Amino acid sequence: PIPTESGRIQSRRQVEDLGIEQVVFDNGLRLNLKPTDFAANEISVELTFGRGRRDVPVDAAGLGRLAEDILYESGLGSLDRIELETALAGTSTRVAFDVNEDNFALGGESVTSELELLFQLLRAHLTDPGFRDSAHRLVLEQHAQDFRRARTSIDSALGLDGVRFLAGGDARFGWPPDPQDLSKLTLEQVKDWVLEALTHGPLELSLVGDFDPQAATRLAARYLGSLPERGESSAPLARPEPRFPKGERLAVAVETQVDKSLVVVSFPTADMWDIERTRRLNALADLFTERLRVEIREEWGASYSPFAFHRTSRIYPGYGFLQVMIGVAPQEAEPMVTAVKAIAAGLGNAAAGEDELQRIVHPTVSRIRDMRSTNGYWLGSVLSESQRFPQQLEWARTIVNSYAAIAAEELRALADQYLEPENAAVIVISPEK
Repeated sequence: PIPTESGRIQSRRQVEDLGIEQVVFDNGLRLNLKPTDFAANEISVELTFGRGRRDVPVDAAGLGRLAEDILYESGLGSLDRIELETALAGTSTRVAFDVNEDNFALGGESVTSELELLFQLLRAHLTDPGFRDSAHRLVLEQHAQDFRRARTSIDSALGLDGVRFLAGGDARFGWPPDPQDLSKLTLEQVKDWVLEALTHGPLELSLVGDFDPQAATRLAARYLGSLPERGESSAPLARPEPRFPKGERLAVAVETQVDKSLVVVSFPTADMWDIERTRRLNALADLFTERLRVEIREEWGASYSPFAFHRTSRIYPGYGFLQVMIGVAPQEAEPMVTAVKAIAAGLGNAAAGEDELQRIVHPTVSRIRDMRSTNGYWLGSVLSESQRFPQQLEWARTIVNSYAAIAAEELRALADQYLEPENAAVIVISPEK
């Protein structure tokens, strides 16, 4: 039913240089709006709440993935998935439930003429979630099939075993566990965990795209601002933080006929909150990729496609790593580990040349400029949870100039600080002999 009353606005703020409006309602709902003309008749939305996978109990590994899939297969409490899809036939509006590392989210897409339908769906998913026994059974069957396939894949083994290894065995990371363990989680556990998040903690709604901000504010007031005020979560968060396995190794054997190994070498870095450091560590990963491309191919004479990237956390203090991944012939796995560590040491011993630096910085700045003309960037990197993390607005202001100002000596100093070969965690995934 359509709410008969609307929530009252407590405060509103214009962030004029970024074209953003932020609104707070009396019930605690936080609203972030950015109308754009990047794509005509397209709207993207994200409603965030709760603590996501960070909140998974120690004895309930896989709860986040299970909850996500069950809510998708269940549809709503009043309409199952097929009935919901039938009701939405002929429309362009969809909403899906996601369990992220540090929040739950209802993410969606819509078009300008269906803005009210979008808000109706958000309210329905928030207040009438579905938890069906049939969905629970189907999800467990699907997971068992996916797990069996993944156990015969070199690449999937990284998600099954490697990601968790890089978090010190923390079960919140990586793929869900063995199907036998996942099947021990009951539908009631899923329901209790999700409903805790759906009924506690502030809501923050972010909307980007081709819409009228005044209409969006009115609809937010009616469909979400009219909900009861939500207190903070009543469940304590008592989990140890992930631990990077400095200097440790993991060998994984996979039952496969594919004659390939995957070498993964990771170096511990830091969390994301020093944004200038984070940006330069991202650039260092690009420089690492460039050195790998040149040196591995020159020395090994093979058409390998090695790459490096930097992954960092905004919720786990000090947790982050720079990771190198290379697919190689099984007999070349150990020599490749040695080669990667040598390149890492070289990055700390000598600064990049000017030409090499510009081959990294110029494309990055160009990509950022292009990215800033997309709804996805503004929703995912700037708007979403920008009242919870107001630093994101300043990051949007400085990102282009910050990357353009990166100096070779800064990257050398970071490499010297973080790319210590003895601290590297090594994963080698190979065919079972």
